[in-house]
Amino acid sequence: MKELTVLKIRKILLHILLLLISFTLSYTITYSLNFLPNGYEVMVREESSLTIQSNTVFGIKDDIISYAPPELRKIDRLDDVIYNQKENLWLFFTAFFISLILFFYRLSKGEKIMHCLFKSGILAALFALLPYIQTVDRIQFIIANT
Repeated sequence: MKELTVLKIRKILLHILLLLISFTLSYTITYSLNFLPNGYEVMVREESSLTIQSNTVFGIKDDIISYAPPELRKIDRLDDVIYNQKENLWLFFTAFFISLILFFYRLSKGEKIMHCLFKSGILAALFALLPYIQTVDRIQFIIANT
């Protein structure tokens, strides 16, 4: 009975460790490396304007956009939406890395590949990408309708 409890505790601690590794890796990619595929990043914020760096699909820096709307509250709104974009991408990367770890864990147990795909939730982790796509569309809408 005692050995079974120790094994359960070790398994729980291992899952917590993998969760922390996923959080840390996704945070590093999103915030430290600024990997924002097809996204935007605030370069300079002034009182009446905002300078934004756009990225390509591969996360490479692309165009610099100067945004100066007639209403100052739109600058605050765009700044908030760009910050939310990073949070949404962090959520996606975390869900993806956790699913990827579970996929390889189940695969190492000898399960079939299709069974591992469904049980690990890699396909479901793609749903975490939807808020990021919506945020990028919202940013493009705000910039286009100045």
